Amino acid sequence: MRKRASGLETLASDIAVAGADAMLEELVAVTPVDESTALSNWQVNLGNAAADELPAAVLGSKGSTRGASADKTLAEGRAELQYKKPGQPIFLSNLTPYIGDLDSGSSRQFAGGFIPRALIVFRLAVQDAKKRLLR
Repeated sequence: MRKRASGLETLASDIAVAGADAMLEELVAVTPVDESTALSNWQVNLGNAAADELPAAVLGSKGSTRGASADKTLAEGRAELQYKKPGQPIFLSNLTPYIGDLDSGSSRQFAGGFIPRALIVFRLAVQDAKKRLLR
């Protein structure tokens, strides 16, 4: 019985990681970029939320470093997710002071609502992972 419970905890953890990874990918893909600071601040932490705002992963202007900053932010988030243990909470945070303004549509790059959209992506990824992993 304990072995089965342990297996379920691991399965639930793997499903959570799949959802968090999909959510991170979505947020990085749609966050408006000027200098890359907001995009670079999507931080994955295990156990506790992020404590500090980060500088741009690759500083640029007018979106010039979107690709490089996105690659670095995704790599760092995915590296952190590899260490998730069963029962350990995942925090996906952005401490950029103006992230709420961007999500409200203050940038012409994206109409806003990317955070609610990413929550939908998370739910769909969790459903997909459950189907895939419970076969």
